Amino acid sequence: MPVDSTPDRFATERSVYADRRSHLLDNGYEGKWVAIHGTEIIGPYVEYGQGWRAGIDTFHGPVFRMKRVVRQERPIIIMNAMVHRHPKV
Repeated sequence: MPVDSTPDRFATERSVYADRRSHLLDNGYEGKWVAIHGTEIIGPYVEYGQGWRAGIDTFHGPVFRMKRVVRQERPIIIMNAMVHRHPKV
């Protein structure tokens, strides 16, 4: 199976969120949205769309990460569905 060698586009943003999550929770951000670009976090926003628009305006484009501030992350399950073609008989 080939190894995915794609660079992790949002590694910095994930790291920044992980480092600052306790601070965000302690300051009442739980359940709200933040926009993260590089090491900068803006927010909180009650609605995802508010954060998205602020991120576009602040970071001058769509390359940033939106994140809901939560105490405990829910795992994301990604399933790979492969379609197999059966040979004609």
